[in-house]
Amino acid sequence: MESIRRDDRNCHMSQKPIPKKLYALIAVWFLAALTSCGESPELEKMFFEPDPEYFDYRITSPDGGEVWSEQSEHEITWSTGREPNGDVQIYYSINAGASWQNIGSYSSSYTSNDGSYNWTIPDLSHSSDSCLIRVQDYEDENIYDTSDEYLSLVADSTYFQLSSPNGGEVWLEQTEYQITWGSGGDVSSNVKIYYSLDAGTTWINVGAYSSSYTSNSGRYNWTIPDLTQSSDSCLVKVQDYEEINIIDVSDEYLGLVADSTYFQVTSPNGEELWADQTLHEITWNAGGDVSSYAKIYYSLDAGTTWINVGAYSSSYTNNDGSYNWTVPEVFVTNSDCSIKIVDHNAVNVFDTSDNDFTITAVDDENLISITSPNGGEIWHEQSSQSISWTVSGDIGGDNVKIQYSLNSGSNWQTVTNSTLNDGNYEWSLPDISELGEYCLIKISSYSQSTIYDVSDNYFSVSADQNLLQIISPNGGENLLMGSQHEITWTSSGNIGSYIKLYYSSDGGNGWYTIDSQESNDGSFQWTTPTLLEASSTCLLKIEDYSISEYVDISDNYFNINPNEGGSDCDEEMPSTGSGEVSSPADGITINLGASTAVNWTFSGPGQVNIHLYSENIYVSALQSWAINNGAYNFNVSNSLAPGGCYQIVIVNPYDSSDYIVGTYFTIQ
Repeated sequence: MESIRRDDRNCHMSQKPIPKKLYALIAVWFLAALTSCGESPELEKMFFEPDPEYFDYRITSPDGGEVWSEQSEHEITWSTGREPNGDVQIYYSINAGASWQNIGSYSSSYTSNDGSYNWTIPDLSHSSDSCLIRVQDYEDENIYDTSDEYLSLVADSTYFQLSSPNGGEVWLEQTEYQITWGSGGDVSSNVKIYYSLDAGTTWINVGAYSSSYTSNSGRYNWTIPDLTQSSDSCLVKVQDYEEINIIDVSDEYLGLVADSTYFQVTSPNGEELWADQTLHEITWNAGGDVSSYAKIYYSLDAGTTWINVGAYSSSYTNNDGSYNWTVPEVFVTNSDCSIKIVDHNAVNVFDTSDNDFTITAVDDENLISITSPNGGEIWHEQSSQSISWTVSGDIGGDNVKIQYSLNSGSNWQTVTNSTLNDGNYEWSLPDISELGEYCLIKISSYSQSTIYDVSDNYFSVSADQNLLQIISPNGGENLLMGSQHEITWTSSGNIGSYIKLYYSSDGGNGWYTIDSQESNDGSFQWTTPTLLEASSTCLLKIEDYSISEYVDISDNYFNINPNEGGSDCDEEMPSTGSGEVSSPADGITINLGASTAVNWTFSGPGQVNIHLYSENIYVSALQSWAINNGAYNFNVSNSLAPGGCYQIVIVNPYDSSDYIVGTYFTIQ
């Protein structure tokens, strides 16, 4: 009899399983029949205690009605009617079973048939209340069970987004810095903040105790504790106080430097303008247990790549705080330049320029002039493109050499060693491993290599056909605070159905979310933000929702200006921060071309921005990222308009809503 049951079960295994609800109806009918015929405990037990051989898997959780959020972890559980052996595959569906996805990284992924699996919900493009879970035999796809009812998977309902530190920062022990974040959805009113010195292996609460928490205000002033050693593999984590699965971690590592051992770049440290092929002094401070030698590097691409200032990658210099550097030749003006000082014996002990400086290209009179690509073009790998140029005068022959660079001119590769000087060359672009944003073309005389021209600005080479391209605002636009403006873009290739939109008001140093999940329909109505001050260095960024490498940024800066004029002189703009501007004194008169002391007390960051206002309207930046020491010498420019109602405003560079305002004074 036993063998007959096994054969019968196997015979019907490929058929569609009988629904559980149908089993229940049959059971009710059969029990009624038993009751009418008199009690039969043996038969009732046989029916309602199923033989384990008659079922294989039964999902116990989730089995309908649950609400689970993306990026949270949940336990999938099931029972089996057989001895737990072999493996199972687990799938989820967000469309009522129309399609299924393996919860593992690959369609073939499987797990042990032990009745439990901890699943971290992946990023979702949208929420769905028609979701199902399926547990399936690894060897026989016809043996499975599915959730009895739908569960809900929620996208982006509850989240944290850490904005600072988010990677690349270098912070010193015993120094105060501000941790900032955003949040959304059903997060609690308090958070826990942790830091890690070992790439996330261990975490330490920023408070005095492991249970310490702070208000979910979006910012926290953290004084870096004493460190036994420096680390460049540090992370910060913000975690919901009540729900530990709601977290965000720094996107990239930051450096925490033990005060006993440090470097501090003093020049160039931001905003400098240095011409190529000129001599300048790099200066720095050092302290503690640093070695007697240092390596110095420069970057032309905001720290993406670094080049030793010496002739070789191993070159070093005396750690005496000064190095005379002949700025190398660049072929276009670079405004994203940085300097890095690194200990010769300890690569974790370093410092970089606080802000980018600019290296300008010295223009030469070239007989060769490139017309395409000459800056701003976006070309695709393996496509055919036309390189064009013009020639004036004698270049020493009838042929030219054409080269290209993918890294700002640091390295050159040959397009053709010799081609006729007819002003045009059809170039089949090579395969590249990743997007090239700093590409240049160089055309030189075949016989006289000193006669050449290089693209005036960078063009881009896309590693595939997936492309986003901003149309507006793309540079030069004048937008008003609080007004409506249409953001427009195009997309091609495998760009997804959703994109992310960001803006920056400081030239790309900080980015703020406009929309974290917008339909990729090419248009978005944007209400421009109300800024503390007008900005002429605004940028837009558009990014694929799922693949951050698919991104575009405005080609040039646009402006965001106040929507209305300022208020009357006797209506002072109120301070929002804690502190006071004590000088210039109320009502003082300062002559054009003179200088006066600016003094303040401002509790907050270690650095500040100092701005000049007139009638509550932004006039100019006096100094950016100044040390918050309460003192600055203001040289009154002769270009300022004489009049009253001038004010000094001290601004937190990490949070433009945090500032203090001085009293009115007059310039004459």
